[in-house]
Amino acid sequence: MRKAVCTFVLALAAIAGAATSAMAQTYPAEPEALTVSSSVVAAGGTLTVAGEGAEPGATVIFTFASEPVVVATTTADAEGAFSATFKVPADAEPGLHTISATSNGVVLATVEVRVTAAAAAAATEAEESALAFTGANALLKVGIGAGLVLAGAVLLLAIRRRRAGAPA
Repeated sequence: MRKAVCTFVLALAAIAGAATSAMAQTYPAEPEALTVSSSVVAAGGTLTVAGEGAEPGATVIFTFASEPVVVATTTADAEGAFSATFKVPADAEPGLHTISATSNGVVLATVEVRVTAAAAAAATEAEESALAFTGANALLKVGIGAGLVLAGAVLLLAIRRRRAGAPA
């Protein structure tokens, strides 16, 4: 009896110790200050960039960096949100490039995009539009499991018939 009580108390203490209060988290998460229509774009392709945090009515300049090139200029709305659609420079080298939004000499936000060669653009768009296969082909495993269950049922019936037919 003493062992059972001690085991119960230890189990209760372990459960109570494992239960901790959850930290409150904001949901949904705060959005990024600068968003892009696609994180992968072909050289010469079109990209839409949007953000917030500018002074209302301020001019926002978008710069495509590696070799800094101003690609778009827009005006922030009454809430300080801004958006622009522009073409990525056709001579941009494949790889990661930074796009920054500046207003009144202050960098509001930056984002990185991957630029691909123009020939690879069609393949990249096809890959992004296709659905990913996230499951597994379980047909073989289900078939093996069903066969084992059937074999077990047949053996159980055979044992019961043998015992029923045996003299007591």
